[in-house]
Amino acid sequence: MLCNFTDIGKLRQLLKVSIVFSMAWKQRYSRAKGKTGEQQAVIALNTTNLQMVERIYTGWKMIRTIKRRGGQTLAWIVPQAKVSGDFRAVTPRGQSVLIEVKYHADQSFFLSQLAKHQRKALTEHHENKGLSLVIWVTDDDAYILRWPVPGLVPRKGITPAVAESLDCKFTDF
Repeated sequence: MLCNFTDIGKLRQLLKVSIVFSMAWKQRYSRAKGKTGEQQAVIALNTTNLQMVERIYTGWKMIRTIKRRGGQTLAWIVPQAKVSGDFRAVTPRGQSVLIEVKYHADQSFFLSQLAKHQRKALTEHHENKGLSLVIWVTDDDAYILRWPVPGLVPRKGITPAVAESLDCKFTDF
């Protein structure tokens, strides 16, 4: 039985089931850090003049359920599809904005930290006259960077000092 859902909590309430993610503990930890990064990114986005900032939700699909002895049902769910970014917005001039958020507490931000489909979506959006942004969230700050990011090339990262000089916070787009 395949069902499509955008809110895991609603799925859990609707079916009264325990959700079993088909991901390892490291992936769950990474997802939790990503949520924290997205919350910090929203705060950073509030320093810009972008309008209609909306989260792009990942749909979920149930791939299998199992009834357990105590009447409890376990459901295995996986992401439905890859999405183009984390947020969409519009500039005051009406230009489309695609935003990808990455949380990495490392000393440098590398191109490899963006998945291939994310780089492709940001590039296509930029080439079609859209504004593509990458928000690098660290433990100390959030940097809003225009795509393509100068200096962000394979095997060479950018440091927080470089990101600070490229940061678009307090910018009118």
